[in-house]
Amino acid sequence: MNPFKGEHAGAVHHITTDFYQKYYADTIKRIAIFGINPGRMGAGLTGVPFADTWCLQEKCNISTHGIETRETSARFIFDLVDAFGGPDRFFGKFYIGAVSPLGYVKQKAEKSWVNYNYYDSKALQQLLTPAIERWYQQQYNLGVHNHVAFCLGTGKNRQFLESMNRRIPLFKKIVALEHPRYIMQYKNREKDAYIKKFADLLLQA
Repeated sequence: MNPFKGEHAGAVHHITTDFYQKYYADTIKRIAIFGINPGRMGAGLTGVPFADTWCLQEKCNISTHGIETRETSARFIFDLVDAFGGPDRFFGKFYIGAVSPLGYVKQKAEKSWVNYNYYDSKALQQLLTPAIERWYQQQYNLGVHNHVAFCLGTGKNRQFLESMNRRIPLFKKIVALEHPRYIMQYKNREKDAYIKKFADLLLQA
């Protein structure tokens, strides 16, 4: 999935331009947070990591030009943004990206598609690794601190990111946090505790 191509490409261009000019049009270094890859209802449609159209409209006052969608991971991240003090404060300190800026889907049944992660297939991961390494360096070059990076995902995403950081040592430390989708799907009753945990760790970074 490349949100900058296809039927919504024009809208995505406006959304991302508005978002990044609003929160990142400066020379301040941020702390990097790496997700896995865009999902169909979030960045795979809006172009903004962990942001669905509801969050962009309601929390950031950014028009989504007729696109409408909700994503559970985006809800968690923007609850975290609120706990941190709001979008200006949060995005003024953190850059959220992804190990793979492109998203992937797999056909589950006729006319039915599901999200697919870059590491769900060893062959896909191997194919993508050279490009991911370039994207990794490019995101670092945007202007992020090197003392720490946060990884969303304590399993395969953490393993891949830590391995890549050993080959290309950009960050002194990788700190893994549970992925928002996992929390919302399996630990929803404990969401507030995870929000506090994330906010406390990020404030210390």
